[in-house]
Amino acid sequence: MNGSCAGGTGAFLDEIAPLLKVPVESFNALAEKGQCVYDISRRCGVYAKTDIQPLLNQGVAKEDLALSALHAVAKQTIGGLAQGLEITRPVAFEGGPLTFDPMLVRVFAQRLGVQPDEILIPPHPELMVARGAAICVDTMFSENAAAQTPSALAEKLRRGKFRAASESAASRPFFSTAAEREAFEKRHAKRHPTPRHPQPGDEVYAYLGIVLQDTHLFTGTVMDNIRYGNMEASDE
Repeated sequence: MNGSCAGGTGAFLDEIAPLLKVPVESFNALAEKGQCVYDISRRCGVYAKTDIQPLLNQGVAKEDLALSALHAVAKQTIGGLAQGLEITRPVAFEGGPLTFDPMLVRVFAQRLGVQPDEILIPPHPELMVARGAAICVDTMFSENAAAQTPSALAEKLRRGKFRAASESAASRPFFSTAAEREAFEKRHAKRHPTPRHPQPGDEVYAYLGIVLQDTHLFTGTVMDNIRYGNMEASDE
């Protein structure tokens, strides 16, 4: 679903569960008890943690934060990962998070305005991708269709040998010779600009970056700030 970040995926929930000190297997039951949805970052698990930790410090119920995390996943999928494509009805829900966190299906349905009769959940939806791969294996990988036994594959994993039996253009090393590598490094050598030392009266163009953080970082004692996120930590 997303090759560069956990946002909008089940891994996002895996990141949030330890922060709430709840096993991921119990995340759905916790979210089902939520009554209020808070706006937390949906694009990144790291940023979401910085949103959730201050709310925890303020005493917000973990049930509400679990529910808010599910809404964050839905928002990211609908607004970002769908790449602007219209999500038309009926909607099929597949994959592990939508199987083991049925509350997430309800959140998606709520945000999409999908009615119960417009929700499609196939048998064993967590295995849908694996089943599709099994069905397509004869056509997608017909060139390398040699049968492999589980024990043989396990042995290859143990030995770290998964190289193709026959060499092909796709398996050619990036650099065949030391000369090729040297030529590549020469073409892409990092340039070292000469530092400029502004003189009085010179115009200097620069960028100023400001990172907004929770105000807790700037209140209390130094030890309070050091303990941020782990307020039970000792002075040692």
